[in-house]
Amino acid sequence: MAGHGDAHEKDRQTEKPFPKKGGPEPKHPASSTMKTAMATTFNLPPEFQTGSVLVVGLGGGCDAITAYVVAQQLLAGVASGKVLWGNTKRTRKRNESGGVDSYEGAVSLTPGGRILKVVRSAPIETGRNYYGTVGIDQSIPKGPHGCPFILIVPRVEPGGTVEENELKHLAAEIRALQFVDAIIGVDAGGDSLTGGIDHHGDPSTGVDQMCLRALKYTGLPLIHCVPGFGSDGESTVDQIEVVLKEKTADKTYMGCLSMANWSTMFRTMASGLDATRTPHIMADAIDRLNNNEHSHSSVDKERLACLVVPRGIEPAVPIELLSRAYFMSCTPHA
Repeated sequence: MAGHGDAHEKDRQTEKPFPKKGGPEPKHPASSTMKTAMATTFNLPPEFQTGSVLVVGLGGGCDAITAYVVAQQLLAGVASGKVLWGNTKRTRKRNESGGVDSYEGAVSLTPGGRILKVVRSAPIETGRNYYGTVGIDQSIPKGPHGCPFILIVPRVEPGGTVEENELKHLAAEIRALQFVDAIIGVDAGGDSLTGGIDHHGDPSTGVDQMCLRALKYTGLPLIHCVPGFGSDGESTVDQIEVVLKEKTADKTYMGCLSMANWSTMFRTMASGLDATRTPHIMADAIDRLNNNEHSHSSVDKERLACLVVPRGIEPAVPIELLSRAYFMSCTPHA
């Protein structure tokens, strides 16, 4: 997921299997499994080209930016007014009076309060800490029906479990909107598939996995999109390879698309945010890959083939892997 959760979750570290950025970059070429996956081109299904499509960030934080970029790049041919975008947040912590604080700058769109609409617009301020706020979401352009929206999933305390009915209630509120025909859930980095580290020990309590289950409960056509596998710094390359093997074997892997032309949009929208946020990391990988393709030096190509992601467990990830968006089909939950 893309820089989400509370600040203490962002800073959680595990043993680093690779050198820190600034040291010698390890060689970690793309495996045959990865190359096969990268050679499979994604084609947008017809049901995502005719009706209204909600493109929602699964993990909060910068997934708001990534979801918007996916919406603009992937769905450029969809009729005007048919493309919506949004993000996901946890329920706010309880305040001193026992109530639950609301997100300043957003109001409830649905009676149950599990879908919010961002009503304030404000640019990203350089150096400001936006964790636990809708500050990044306020920088996203407004769209049809008042989007961007915020989907609210439960806050699960350490050792707790997810109240699955809450996710089913969120799904019911999405269906009740009556202007969403299909959904694309976007998770930069892919820890929604590998498990990642942004949880208290149980990946199913992570924001992205909770949101993905809620989207499956809607019963609507759903695609799981992972731009920049590994860009969140929460997965090793070996974990990513296992996921790609599994998704290929069970025939849910739909292919990938190059993000070669997405770099400028990532950088522009994330301007003011730290260089360790996922849009900047993906843009770095894209620019490096584009430069490599024009380089005549085999030494440079090998030296720059991997990028050490400067966050999380700081994995060394092939830039080829970081420079594409990957798509998986999803079976609705009963």
